[in-house]
Amino acid sequence: MKIALQQERIKHGWTQDYVAGKCGVSMQAVCDWEHGRRKPSYTALVKLEDLFQMSHRELLGEGPLTAKGGMTNV
Repeated sequence: MKIALQQERIKHGWTQDYVAGKCGVSMQAVCDWEHGRRKPSYTALVKLEDLFQMSHRELLGEGPLTAKGGMTNV
């Protein structure tokens, strides 16, 4: 199952190569993240959050944070 990262990337009109450049990783790494074969490193997650203005939980399809700041799906 593809994770939300791919959907958000497409929604923004960005290529895998663009996202890879912004995160300092290879295009293959972004492809692997999108297809759930690998998860991004902590450093890459921070860059993804900044780029997409979303939490890493949302980008990885793990669900949003609750309104009180606690995590769901724990």
